[in-house]
Order: sequence, then structure tokens, then C-alpha cells
Amino acid sequence: MTCPHEDIRHCPLYRASHEPGAAGCDDGQLAGGGCAVDRGMSYAGQVAALRITHPRVVADAEWAADRARIVDQAARNRRAAGIH
Repeated sequence: MTCPHEDIRHCPLYRASHEPGAAGCDDGQLAGGGCAVDRGMSYAGQVAALRITHPRVVADAEWAADRARIVDQAARNRRAAGIH
């Protein structure tokens, strides 16, 4: 499996990698490309653990992803309606 996020900024594991004490997707091999999920780490398992230890990181990432989808859809709707 690879990271399911089209935009890495919305990945809770990526965000956790930048938080002190939070387990993210950095397995010490990031220089080789990809993240630990690309190399077999369980995305779902890691996010479930992160949701317990750092729930705000997960909530913020989910909110940002939802917001980005809403903004993108609104832009598509405006273009389809000929407004923008």
C-alpha cells in the first residue's frame, strides 16, 4: 500500500512526523523516497494508534482534507456554472 493521500499535507502520519513524540511515517529511510507506509507499515494501524496518543493531529489532518475537498468542489461548481 502507498500513502492514500493525494496531498501529503493532509496525511496525519506526515503531520505526526513533525510533532514531538508522535509516531508518524518516518522509518529512517525517507531519503530513499516514499514513506514507511510505502514500505509495508500499516497505515490504518498507525493512524489508529496516533488517534489515541495524538487525536488532535488526526482531527486537524482530517479537517484540512475535508476543507480542501469542499473548496475544490466549489471551484468546480463555479466553473461548471460559468461563474469562474
